[in-house]
Amino acid sequence: MQQEDQRRAQQQQQAADQLFYAKQNELEQRAIELQRAEEQCRRDINKSVRNYNDALVSQTNLRTKFFFHSQNVRHRSFIINLSH
Repeated sequence: MQQEDQRRAQQQQQAADQLFYAKQNELEQRAIELQRAEEQCRRDINKSVRNYNDALVSQTNLRTKFFFHSQNVRHRSFIINLSH
């Protein structure tokens, strides 16, 4: 009877160990997946920030060009009006 109890206890311990290691493995895999997702998210955020900054630079350049073009047109109009 005592040997049977020991054998049963040993089997239960082995089953519990298997469950523990399976759960530990599952959690490790989930941690790896989360880390990969976080890294991808960081890459995507960085790309979006770069795109946004590029758009701001482009917009600023266009505004500057428009400003100088309109100034140039005004000056030409002023000169033309002076000559008449």
